Amino acid sequence: LSGNWGSSEVPVSCPDGLTLADQGGQCPAGTIMCWMSCMSTKGLESCTGSSWQLSGKGDVVRLAPLSVQCRATTTGKAWPVETGETCDDCRPACTLQGSSSVSPTTTPEPGTHHSQFCIRMDGSRGMVMYMGGFRWTALSPNETCLAFLWGSLVIDSSWRLLWASMASFGLGIAVMIVSQARQRPATRYRPAVAKAYSLVIHLVSLSLSYAAMLLVMTYSWEICLAVVFGLAFGEALVIARQPRGRSGSMQSVPATLSTGGDTPCCRQNSTGSIVEEGDQLD
Repeated sequence: LSGNWGSSEVPVSCPDGLTLADQGGQCPAGTIMCWMSCMSTKGLESCTGSSWQLSGKGDVVRLAPLSVQCRATTTGKAWPVETGETCDDCRPACTLQGSSSVSPTTTPEPGTHHSQFCIRMDGSRGMVMYMGGFRWTALSPNETCLAFLWGSLVIDSSWRLLWASMASFGLGIAVMIVSQARQRPATRYRPAVAKAYSLVIHLVSLSLSYAAMLLVMTYSWEICLAVVFGLAFGEALVIARQPRGRSGSMQSVPATLSTGGDTPCCRQNSTGSIVEEGDQLD
């Protein structure tokens, strides 16, 4: 469709055997919307008219119109109804309306695998996040399989989702333990070794923290909750291991795990105790 999109309305109709594509006028002529982009339909210009196909009632056939649609090259499923929002191998294909199979103009790639747990697009990679926001991975069979940090670690079964959740839980615990380890002074080492130790612990802490953030950004409820519970459990372990004074109360610890220094509301005096803002330091 082209022309002046002013205030006047232009009636549009299609002849028999053709369907109106891109009704919103988002894509220029010669392209269709396919997986969030306008893809060219070059080579499919002859995909017009109608063709006879079996009606499913014995040998009775029916006349079905041809149309160019966005289909997955590996499974022939229609985007986005059958493939989900994410479909990195979807391409324009000439199809029969009412059929979910791709015509011979698009050849499926060999060696593909389709799991009932999710849609695995090419047998080797998964997507890094759900485009539509948070959802339960175990209840999303029509979504593309998730990848656990690396594209080759695809969560395509219930037991792999369980292992991924356990690993996320352990990662949350590790984040809190390593953060606490940063606060321990390396006085038993020589100054040069102590500085190297602090640098290594800092790098490990940053790496674990960013990995936990990436897992939360998959928008999988199972993975996100596993990370959150792991962080909470790790904090509980840190508190349980804090030394107690003679009276049974916990000794003073740094007010923050991230910097090991002052916070906007508190600062430490020379004895290591916490002093609230407004109080005088001795």
